[in-house]
Amino acid sequence: MKNFIKPLGLIALVLVALFSCDKKDSVPVEEQKEQMYAVNFQLEGAASSKGVLVGTKPELEKALKQSDGPLVVKKVSKSNNVFEPVVGTTNPSFDQCWTEIHNYYEAHYAEWLQTANQNCKKVMICLTCPEAGEGLFVLYEIKPTAPKCLEAVLADVVFSPFNFGKGQYESGEVGKFIDSKTR
Repeated sequence: MKNFIKPLGLIALVLVALFSCDKKDSVPVEEQKEQMYAVNFQLEGAASSKGVLVGTKPELEKALKQSDGPLVVKKVSKSNNVFEPVVGTTNPSFDQCWTEIHNYYEAHYAEWLQTANQNCKKVMICLTCPEAGEGLFVLYEIKPTAPKCLEAVLADVVFSPFNFGKGQYESGEVGKFIDSKTR
């Protein structure tokens, strides 16, 4: 019986040691297949702040060039203003939200256009509906119309390398990245 208990105890000790080891290799590492980029903008609403639209360069170029109107975006981080373009149609329950956004846009368009004309830079504004909730986010690009700004209007949007994976969107480093971006 003693001969049976010793090997059994040794096996139990080995199993405890194996399962208690720190397994850093088992932590999944998020691999990015393509370089991600960010385009910064001003987030308007109850509390104005900065935000970034993220994606690969082709995704961002396609989303921003399709701008026959506003670009619908979705917030992909709870603690930072990180957004991605939405492909397809929006939820029909957002009708009240669209009305709020349109009214806010119409009420503030002149001041945004004035800022764009003073700086000869596009002003990118992201709006959400304060009354109906934060389900819909819409990105508007206001281009300067002043004759002195003609060359600036033809310039492309600045794509900043965004070296964060989706698992890092909640981090303080992403918040610092957003705060460092100015237009």
